[in-house]
Amino acid sequence: MPRSCVRSGDATVRQGGRGDSTPVLAEHGVTIGALVVRKLSRIAERMRPSGIAASFAAGVDEIADSLSDFAADVRTAMQQREATLRAGAGLDGDLGQREPT
Repeated sequence: MPRSCVRSGDATVRQGGRGDSTPVLAEHGVTIGALVVRKLSRIAERMRPSGIAASFAAGVDEIADSLSDFAADVRTAMQQREATLRAGAGLDGDLGQREPT
């Protein structure tokens, strides 16, 4: 171990010129390496046929849900418009029962 390094617990610490202590880059390298491996593993999983199929299935499910919501909105608007037209044409059964305005 070089003279400028001091062993402190499990970590080797370098003594800076101002007396401050900085961890050896190798400790950070292991952490960064683990994070990179995890990220690359996730990306690789998504690129496999099963990952692509899962992404595709999730997209199809989302589109189906959106279309179902849209159809429900159209049905509701259509029923409201039909009621308005029936009332305006007198087909709602209230033709002779309305008071004149």
